[in-house]
Amino acid sequence: MKKLRWQIFIAIFALAAIAILLLGRPQIIDDLFPESTSGGVYVEGLIGSPNRFNPLLDHYNQVDRDVDSLVFSSLIKFDSNGNPQPDLAESFGVSVKGDVFNVSIRKNVFWHDGTPFTTQDVLFTVNLLRNPEMPLPPDQVALWNSVEVIAFDALNIQFRLQEPYSPFIDYLSFGVLPEHLLGGKSPQEIINDPFNFSPIGTGPYKFDELITEEGRIVGVVLKANKDFYQESPFLEQVYFRYFESTAEALKAYGDGKILGIGQVDLESLDAVLAEPDLNVYTSRLPEMTIILFNLDHGEKPFFGDVEVRKALMMALNRPWMIDQALG
Repeated sequence: MKKLRWQIFIAIFALAAIAILLLGRPQIIDDLFPESTSGGVYVEGLIGSPNRFNPLLDHYNQVDRDVDSLVFSSLIKFDSNGNPQPDLAESFGVSVKGDVFNVSIRKNVFWHDGTPFTTQDVLFTVNLLRNPEMPLPPDQVALWNSVEVIAFDALNIQFRLQEPYSPFIDYLSFGVLPEHLLGGKSPQEIINDPFNFSPIGTGPYKFDELITEEGRIVGVVLKANKDFYQESPFLEQVYFRYFESTAEALKAYGDGKILGIGQVDLESLDAVLAEPDLNVYTSRLPEMTIILFNLDHGEKPFFGDVEVRKALMMALNRPWMIDQALG
């Protein structure tokens, strides 16, 4: 009985100790991961110069896309795993055959000037995407000219394809433009419209001001959209400052003028990695490098030999090439 009594005592003591540890654990977690609070300004350096803040005119300028992604919204967005998620859309569905896409818009979405957002804005933007006078990739213009778009009411819209096309969901991630501000204007008028330097969108941030020095745009300031249809952003302001090179931006970081750099070129990568206080984040770009052999080339018949092509493939040290050429 004495031995059993000691075993019971030890078990009770162990349970009490575990209970105390568990009670203290939330405080430890809170200390490690404090609750997020609103406010503050983030200053980021962008390599390049602004052209136009318009999602239909930013295809060839990454620094414009960086700003537009915060000012404008799209029907569909993609999460960190590449899965489509509703954005302006409240929900979306695809027909069994994959040739019809139905989208329902969120209620109570407003442009930054307070005007309600409707499917008419989507129709207006799609018609611009169809216009060959817009500076858009020809394949994108051709695709939208093959799609029938039907707005059933202010909140429901349908996209009808001529045939199933699984990548079409990606095409629904275009930034939507406001019809009430740009409607009735030709593509050339839109390209030159003052709207492009004082944009009105539906995104989490509103355009605040341009920063100029000696007649040149050196920065743009965005402020949080308190009426955003999803969770309001924590940062009160985002300030983008433009630099001609990563080296120039890195110097500005060292001088305490910026808090981050949008993109690092390969020439400056070693210098960036040498900064002890910089966190470097990488992601996969939607790019691909391909070698295509002309199998019927009259002067080079060896490309038609499968064994030769296998040998060429096996002779390529692709990991080494990627490491050396792309850092």
